[in-house]
Amino acid sequence: MPLSAGWKEFKIAPNPVHFTSASIEVPSISGKISSSFQKKGKTFVLKIVVPEGTTAHVELPVEIGQEVRALGKKYRIGANDIQLRTTGGYVMSYKVCGGKYRFEVR
Repeated sequence: MPLSAGWKEFKIAPNPVHFTSASIEVPSISGKISSSFQKKGKTFVLKIVVPEGTTAHVELPVEIGQEVRALGKKYRIGANDIQLRTTGGYVMSYKVCGGKYRFEVR
């Protein structure tokens, strides 16, 4: 979802309630934006490509007690780390600039 003109800032917020996998590519002025996820049991993996010169606001679906592996670090999810999503469930938010990223929740 674009947050500014020309997709300079955009949101990636997968909600894997009804799907076990999905992918999308969106052409933008700055380059191709891509996102794909796969969910197997309690493990959720999101892979994204963010064009240089743009910023992605990423929301990962999480539950308290799960572990998130992102940006080279591991986090154990606590009640203070998450936000309630308006469509239901909880999310952990990240803001990333141009590059390729992999997020894993288990």
